[in-house]
This record gives sequence, C-alpha cells and structure tokens, in this order.
Amino acid sequence: MRVTAAVPCYNGERFIAQTIESLLHQSRPADEILVIDDGSTDRSAEIVRRFGPPVRLIEHQTNKGLAEARNTAMRCAQGEIIVFVDADALADPNMVEALLAEFTGDDIAAVGGQGIETKIKTVYDRWRQKYLSQTSGDERITERGWIGGLCSAFRREALLKVGGFDPIYRTNAEDHDISYKLRQAGYRLVYTPHARVYHQRGDDWRSLLKMVYRYAYWRHVVMKRNGIQPPHLLYGYQAIRDCIRGVQRDLIEDRDSRLALISLTVLPVRLAAMARASFQYRNLPTYLNADWVHVGIR
Repeated sequence: MRVTAAVPCYNGERFIAQTIESLLHQSRPADEILVIDDGSTDRSAEIVRRFGPPVRLIEHQTNKGLAEARNTAMRCAQGEIIVFVDADALADPNMVEALLAEFTGDDIAAVGGQGIETKIKTVYDRWRQKYLSQTSGDERITERGWIGGLCSAFRREALLKVGGFDPIYRTNAEDHDISYKLRQAGYRLVYTPHARVYHQRGDDWRSLLKMVYRYAYWRHVVMKRNGIQPPHLLYGYQAIRDCIRGVQRDLIEDRDSRLALISLTVLPVRLAAMARASFQYRNLPTYLNADWVHVGIR
C-alpha cells in the first residue's frame, strides 16, 4: 500500500524540521510527506521549503483549524493510507511500519499508536504526562473506542466515505469525532503500542489549564454531535469522578500535594467548559445515532 505521511502545522517552527527528519528516517519510509501549513505566522513554511522530495508543502493562506488541515491532507494524499503526526511529535523509526502492520483487513479503518511525553520539566508537565498522555498502555487493542490524532493512520477511502473531519473542530477533538463516525459506519479501530511518537510539548500553569479547557469543551461538543445524550450529565459525572480519583492518586501514590492541587483546580475548569459548550451548542444537530454503551470501549 502507498503511504502518505501528513503533518498539520500551525506556528511549529521549533520542531517541524525535527519532525520531518524523523519521518524521513523510517524503517518503512512514506511514499510522500505532506506538511499542511495552516496559516502560520512564524517561519514554519520557510523551514519546510528547504526539504526536497518526498516532502511537499501545502499552504493555507489563513488559519482554518486542525480538522480542515487534516482534510486538506486527505484530499491531496496519493497514498491509500494516511499517517498523521503532530508537528511537535518526533516519530519513532519503526512507527510507520508498526502502524501499517495492523491493516490486516478491509474493515480496519484506523490504527493508533501512543504518544510518549518526553519534556517533563515542571509539575504541570508531570500532570499532563499522568492524565493527558495519548497512550493506552503496552497491550494491543483490536476494538478501540477512539484513535488519538497525535500518532495515527487512516484508510483514505474510509475517511472519504464518512465525509472526512468535521471543520467545527479547530484545535482538538477531531480525532474523537472521526472515530465515532468510522465506527458507526461499521469499521474497526485498532491500537498498537509498537507505534510511538515522542511528544515535545511543555506546559506552564496557564497553558495547561487552557489545554484542559479546550479538551473538555470540544469533547462535550463531540458527544452532543454524535447523539450521546445527555452529554452534560454524563461528562459532569465523569469530571467529578476523575477529580476524586486523581486527588487520591496524587496524595497516596505520588505523595505530591502540588499534583493534587492541579487535579482540584482542573475540575471547575472542566465543568465551566462543559457548561459553556452546552449553552453555545444547545441547538447543534446530531449527525449520528450513537449510544454511549456502544462507544464505551476503551
């Protein structure tokens, strides 16, 4: 199968060259590498232009958001399989090979790997590593509920069949949404721990809370959009449950009151994001007949 590696990029000049280099040195190289510059205001596009084939730069004149950047890659890709890597994630040398190995049947639409948090310098990085890492552990999962966009591969044909990524998701949650759409269309999702990327993100107090807010806000929209009702009650219960469990783990297992303080602070942020999304998208139509019982696979 021909493979397209795609990197959505918005103001990613710090890491984009390293990310491209990691894709160029794969045990199974991609047939092409597309970098979708989503209206960056830094030197990202200039850096990408320095690379020759198989690297190709596609530019958005304005920032259209992450979902639309993925759609541009989907439309322009020549490969049957599209491997997505974030602009701040360095691909393990065997990542592409490990992802491709899981496409063993036509019913498998997507394969996800794990993101390894490597920049752990602050307590905020430690909290992100503990609670927000895109990994499902060291065991292969053949019936995955959703695929994280940080390290993922999709059948282009399957993406086209379900209409691609919903442009409403500009910063995150497009991976949750497309996962539900693919599963509703009868496809399977697979997780393999052998496909890895090394995430270069670093956080301070403000950036971490902003990340949590966006995640909570758009996840609520995903649930509403996919007919998971009532999402506000379900997500509110999950947020409170996660907070209680998190504080217990922080104090008992890690013996770190700073982690516990962050876990406590995150709860009202998540609830506020949920309340705002519930109000702003109260009339948002659903396009699927999803059932939480069915999408509750880990």
